[in-house]
Amino acid sequence: MILLDTDHLSVVTDRRDKGHAELLVRLSRDLDEPFLPVVAVEEQLQGWLSKIRRQRDVEQQLDAYDRLVALIEMLVDWPIVRWTKPAAEKFKELRRAGVRIGPNDLKIASLAITNDALLLTRNARDFSRVPGLRFENWLE
Repeated sequence: MILLDTDHLSVVTDRRDKGHAELLVRLSRDLDEPFLPVVAVEEQLQGWLSKIRRQRDVEQQLDAYDRLVALIEMLVDWPIVRWTKPAAEKFKELRRAGVRIGPNDLKIASLAITNDALLLTRNARDFSRVPGLRFENWLE
């Protein structure tokens, strides 16, 4: 199983990103199916909704609404890994062990570990602090 961190999910949803096509090709060639952690989906939805709310001029909301629709349409075709009791327990265990990274990153790491998944992320600095987590950056 492969999980996409929020940064890789952003590239998948943005056709304008220079790494978009290459990442999709690489994901399609890999034998493991890519999944989206529900936490990354949450972050994406919150980001676009926040951008819409910040724009007071309705015409300035056009791009954010388009990106929100593109995300929602994409989510129909991608399996999403749910937040589970084992992931929550792993999260608490890692916190007790002193792993200090952001709560959403730690949730994503917990999902990756409990699903024996490879996490795709640009954030090697934080995720390298999580024992037992396998991760790679496919956007280099």
